[in-house]
Amino acid sequence: MQKKPKWWDTAVAYGWIFDSKQARAIEKAEVILDAADACFLNLGYEKTTISRIAKTASTSVGSIYQRFPEKKHIMFVSRLRQFVREDVYRLQLSELQRSSKSTEDLVFKHLMTLSASMRERYKVRRAFKELARSDKQAAQIRHDNIEFWGDHLMDLLIRKEQLRDTPGLRAKGAFLSKIIFSTLDDLFEDDLSDSFSLNVVLMLRDMIMSFVRQHKLQ
Repeated sequence: MQKKPKWWDTAVAYGWIFDSKQARAIEKAEVILDAADACFLNLGYEKTTISRIAKTASTSVGSIYQRFPEKKHIMFVSRLRQFVREDVYRLQLSELQRSSKSTEDLVFKHLMTLSASMRERYKVRRAFKELARSDKQAAQIRHDNIEFWGDHLMDLLIRKEQLRDTPGLRAKGAFLSKIIFSTLDDLFEDDLSDSFSLNVVLMLRDMIMSFVRQHKLQ
């Protein structure tokens, strides 16, 4: 029996992938997902077809439809799989909360950690953003991911600066997270220099620290 990856049961529960008792079913699904990632990376979401994914995965179109209801569900599972893999980044953020370094240094490290995660697969993220413009479920997944990171940022600020943990503060944290994600989403173009990217991260850090100072006075 194949060991299920962490994302499998969630994807099955949402109806994004069909559960299967077949031998090597998970391995075959992973091959399809890897091929789809390569296609989304090179072609974007709209120009990627099931036929193209099948050719890249060296499988048949029918084999893909035995595992995934539609193309968008392949993208959903791809993002879920990446979200699970980003556990390492979330663990690093949790470790930051226990650090003796200044809040400003930790916020900078938080942003660099997030930008490293986003830079790694920014073209696939761009393809997902493209899908989210027209698909409500994709838009909700994107919204939940942004809120998740916003909560981690607020956890860090509340712990280090002893801010009052209120629903209002959390709502503002979610809004800050939207600004951060929107900015970083457009940051990793091929013609942008590393120094420019660093300056943008520093600008975001200063914005967050201004938010901290404002709420410490209240």
